Amino acid sequence: MYQTALAKAIHTSKRTLQYNEQSARSKLEELLSQPLLPAEQQKIYETLKKFVAMEFLNQLTKKYPIISDDIFKLTKEDYLKIANRYNEEYVVKVPLVVKIPLENSKIEDTYATTARGRKVRSDNEVEVNIACTIPEITSDARAALADSIRFSAELTAKAYSDPLVAKVMVRDRLHDRTLEGPLKSNYHLVWAPSTWNAKIVEKDPAIFMRYAGTNLLVYQWEIPEETSLDELLKEFRQDVEVSKA
Repeated sequence: MYQTALAKAIHTSKRTLQYNEQSARSKLEELLSQPLLPAEQQKIYETLKKFVAMEFLNQLTKKYPIISDDIFKLTKEDYLKIANRYNEEYVVKVPLVVKIPLENSKIEDTYATTARGRKVRSDNEVEVNIACTIPEITSDARAALADSIRFSAELTAKAYSDPLVAKVMVRDRLHDRTLEGPLKSNYHLVWAPSTWNAKIVEKDPAIFMRYAGTNLLVYQWEIPEETSLDELLKEFRQDVEVSKA
């Protein structure tokens, strides 16, 4: 079965969570059952935060696969070849997978970054500007993103019904601290550009959720031949344009 570049990279980058939930809970219950001095309470606070984060992450991984950060260190097998104004040829190793944060209020049509170019038959290097087209986000992908946020809110609500987790979260809330639950996750659009420095539509984007330093695969898709968001907005503006006559 044919797999896109991103699908292959995701498959090889999947990881599993190593977390002994029962052991962690029993040890923490024993720790909290003891009368602790203020200094001791502060000392174990980071441990409490880590426990709650792992509890949330454990629940998230039951719905979303973990993807290693190593996926962003992969490079394409083929070099990108360019020439300077003297027609001296350079080869550039470009990323296989790139990402942009979805929290950005403005997402351009093109993703641009820099890479190191090496002169052919030489060790000389130069900095090279490289760019690729940002893929369209489909309606199904948007729905998956919304569902991820809903699921995060559901996990947060349920956490307050767990006696042990709630003890940590309520203490955190009453002390004006900011324990980061899954609703504080960051989301990224991730894709594997098939061509750099060319205006094309990429066929294998995905949405990653990042929580507790961990990437979680929320949704992956191929872009169908359908009207893009830009086209829909253009048609809408035409429909609501006020006549100057």
